[in-house]
Amino acid sequence: MIHFVQVATLLLVACGLVFISQVAKEIIRATSLFPLIKTLVHFLITGTYAIGQQLGIFYWQNLKEPLRWLAIHLVALVIFSMLLCLDFVRNILTKLVKITLSLLSQSNSVHSTVSYLNLDQA
Repeated sequence: MIHFVQVATLLLVACGLVFISQVAKEIIRATSLFPLIKTLVHFLITGTYAIGQQLGIFYWQNLKEPLRWLAIHLVALVIFSMLLCLDFVRNILTKLVKITLSLLSQSNSVHSTVSYLNLDQA
Protein backbone atom coordinates (compact mmCIF):
# COMPACT_ATOMS: atom_id res chain seq x y z
CA MET A 1 0.00 0.00 0.00
CA ILE A 2 1.35 3.45 -0.99
CA HIS A 3 1.25 6.07 1.70
CA PHE A 4 0.41 9.72 1.22
CA VAL A 5 3.94 10.74 2.26
CA GLN A 6 5.46 8.60 -0.49
CA VAL A 7 3.14 10.12 -3.13
CA ALA A 8 3.91 13.65 -1.89
CA THR A 9 7.64 12.90 -1.97
CA LEU A 10 7.33 11.54 -5.51
CA LEU A 11 5.49 14.70 -6.65
CA LEU A 12 8.03 16.98 -4.99
CA VAL A 13 10.94 15.12 -6.61
CA ALA A 14 9.24 15.27 -10.02
CA CYS A 15 8.60 19.01 -9.65
CA GLY A 16 12.18 19.46 -8.48
CA LEU A 17 13.51 17.63 -11.54
CA VAL A 18 11.38 19.78 -13.85
CA PHE A 19 12.61 22.90 -12.09
CA ILE A 20 16.25 21.77 -12.27
CA SER A 21 15.89 20.99 -15.99
CA GLN A 22 14.46 24.48 -16.59
CA VAL A 23 17.33 26.03 -14.60
CA ALA A 24 19.84 23.99 -16.60
CA LYS A 25 18.29 25.21 -19.86
CA GLU A 26 18.54 28.82 -18.66
CA ILE A 27 22.16 28.32 -17.60
CA ILE A 28 22.99 26.91 -21.04
CA ARG A 29 21.28 29.90 -22.68
CA ALA A 30 23.08 32.28 -20.35
CA THR A 31 26.46 30.73 -21.10
CA SER A 32 25.78 31.12 -24.80
CA LEU A 33 24.77 34.77 -24.21
CA PHE A 34 27.72 35.45 -21.92
CA PRO A 35 30.27 36.12 -24.72
CA LEU A 36 27.76 38.41 -26.42
CA ILE A 37 27.15 40.36 -23.21
CA LYS A 38 30.89 40.46 -22.49
CA THR A 39 31.61 41.90 -25.95
CA LEU A 40 28.79 44.42 -25.63
CA VAL A 41 30.03 45.61 -22.24
CA HIS A 42 33.59 45.85 -23.60
CA PHE A 43 32.44 48.07 -26.47
CA LEU A 44 30.36 50.21 -24.13
CA ILE A 45 33.28 50.72 -21.74
CA THR A 46 35.83 51.49 -24.44
CA GLY A 47 33.34 53.73 -26.27
CA THR A 48 32.53 55.65 -23.10
CA TYR A 49 36.23 56.09 -22.37
CA ALA A 50 36.93 57.33 -25.91
CA ILE A 51 34.01 59.77 -25.79
CA GLY A 52 35.15 61.04 -22.39
CA GLN A 53 38.68 61.48 -23.66
CA GLN A 54 37.53 63.45 -26.72
CA LEU A 55 35.23 65.62 -24.59
CA GLY A 56 38.11 66.33 -22.23
CA ILE A 57 40.38 67.36 -25.09
CA PHE A 58 37.63 69.56 -26.55
CA TYR A 59 37.03 71.16 -23.16
CA TRP A 60 40.68 71.95 -22.56
CA GLN A 61 41.21 73.30 -26.07
CA ASN A 62 38.00 75.28 -26.60
CA LEU A 63 35.85 75.68 -23.48
CA LYS A 64 38.17 76.15 -20.52
CA GLU A 65 38.81 79.87 -20.89
CA PRO A 66 35.26 80.94 -21.93
CA LEU A 67 33.66 78.90 -19.14
CA ARG A 68 36.18 80.26 -16.64
CA TRP A 69 35.39 83.80 -17.81
CA LEU A 70 31.65 83.09 -17.57
CA ALA A 71 31.95 81.63 -14.06
CA ILE A 72 33.99 84.59 -12.81
CA HIS A 73 31.56 87.11 -14.27
CA LEU A 74 28.53 85.24 -12.92
CA VAL A 75 30.03 85.30 -9.43
CA ALA A 76 30.79 89.01 -9.83
CA LEU A 77 27.21 89.63 -11.00
CA VAL A 78 25.78 87.81 -8.00
CA ILE A 79 28.00 89.76 -5.60
CA PHE A 80 27.15 93.07 -7.29
CA SER A 81 23.41 92.36 -7.21
CA MET A 82 23.66 91.42 -3.52
CA LEU A 83 25.43 94.69 -2.79
CA LEU A 84 22.74 96.60 -4.71
CA CYS A 85 20.01 94.85 -2.75
CA LEU A 86 21.80 95.59 0.51
CA ASP A 87 22.11 99.26 -0.41
CA PHE A 88 18.45 99.36 -1.47
CA VAL A 89 17.29 97.82 1.81
CA ARG A 90 19.54 100.13 3.82
CA ASN A 91 18.16 103.17 1.96
CA ILE A 92 14.55 102.07 2.49
CA LEU A 93 15.12 101.35 6.18
CA THR A 94 16.73 104.75 6.79
CA LYS A 95 13.80 106.49 5.07
CA LEU A 96 11.35 104.36 7.05
CA VAL A 97 13.06 105.28 10.31
CA LYS A 98 12.99 108.99 9.36
CA ILE A 99 9.27 108.79 8.51
CA THR A 100 8.52 106.87 11.71
CA LEU A 101 10.46 109.37 13.82
CA SER A 102 8.69 112.30 12.20
CA LEU A 103 5.31 110.64 12.77
CA LEU A 104 6.21 109.94 16.37
CA SER A 105 7.31 113.50 16.94
CA GLN A 106 4.05 114.77 15.41
CA SER A 107 1.97 112.44 17.53
CA ASN A 108 3.84 113.51 20.68
CA SER A 109 3.13 117.15 19.90
CA VAL A 110 -0.54 116.36 19.27
CA HIS A 111 -0.78 114.42 22.52
CA SER A 112 0.87 117.20 24.44
CA THR A 113 -1.61 119.81 23.16
CA VAL A 114 -4.71 117.70 23.78
CA SER A 115 -6.31 118.18 27.11
CA TYR A 116 -7.40 114.91 28.59
CA LEU A 117 -9.85 116.72 30.82
CA ASN A 118 -11.84 117.81 27.80
CA LEU A 119 -11.98 114.18 26.58
CA ASP A 120 -13.42 113.10 29.91
CA GLN A 121 -16.16 115.68 29.68
CA ALA A 122 -17.23 114.66 26.18
